[in-house]
Amino acid sequence: MASSFVVYLTGSGAARTRDVATHRSLGAPRVASTPSTRPRELRERAGADVQPRVLVVEDDVPIRLLVREVLTDEGYIVKDAPNGAAALDVLDGWTPHVILLDMRMPVMDGWQFLEAYRRRSGPHAPVVVCTAAVDPAKRAAAVQADDVLSKPFDVDQLVEIVETYARRAGRRKSGAQRPSSRAA
Repeated sequence: MASSFVVYLTGSGAARTRDVATHRSLGAPRVASTPSTRPRELRERAGADVQPRVLVVEDDVPIRLLVREVLTDEGYIVKDAPNGAAALDVLDGWTPHVILLDMRMPVMDGWQFLEAYRRRSGPHAPVVVCTAAVDPAKRAAAVQADDVLSKPFDVDQLVEIVETYARRAGRRKSGAQRPSSRAA
């Protein structure tokens, strides 16, 4: 495993430098840096001692790995699944605060996943649809998703939307009402 540095620009134009460990078996860089304090701050504001959890449901391996790396780097606990059926298996023993959901996947697509997920008892996490559709807001509204993240997305947008819904999920656990959807 070789180590090198990479510089990339965020959506706001700020340059960031990361120590990158290259994993040849994955064919993609693995970001190895110190997590931010964002999830800890979210826990403190919500009065919770639970680290925010995110489920990423995405069949495109490079996108799934990137999202997992970025959110892990930000201090979130992240689990991922390549399709809706695998995501339902993950949910059998784990409850996320936010679900990032691709809609077009093999085995079980996003529509089928949402139908099965909503039939389950218990609390339901906010769902953010990740799509390259021409009208992403319309797609999110059609499945009653809480929000939408258009592909291709900016890393800062990803972190911002996850932070927003993780914070709201923490407030709901302390008695606040579920927020209305921005996507509808």
